[in-house]
Amino acid sequence: MNNRIFIIIFVIVVFILGGLLYIYNPNPVKYENPNEKDPIVCTTDAKLCPDGSYVGRTGPNCEFVCPETPNNNIPPGAIFEDGTIIEEDEPIFCTADAKLCPDGSYVGRVGPNCEFAQCP
Repeated sequence: MNNRIFIIIFVIVVFILGGLLYIYNPNPVKYENPNEKDPIVCTTDAKLCPDGSYVGRTGPNCEFVCPETPNNNIPPGAIFEDGTIIEEDEPIFCTADAKLCPDGSYVGRVGPNCEFAQCP
């Protein structure tokens, strides 16, 4: 019986000491993943895809990824049964930021290169 009580007290003391060491450790070990990089943030512009859907930039290179079309050899100007037209130059929509002009007015970005419009 004394042996059993001694073992129980020993286990309790070990748990208490372990908990105190965990809580009051002045030099905790921090593990860092060397493969983890800073998050990438893409602009919020959109692109009209050949299937009529719009997509934003994704992935590590912030590229537009359109859904695949059943036939990649569709000529520009083709019209699908649902009325979708394949454009030669698919439009890219510019971000909605603005530039303050010297006269106090604002101008937005315009195509085709999404540069700010000239101030009045």
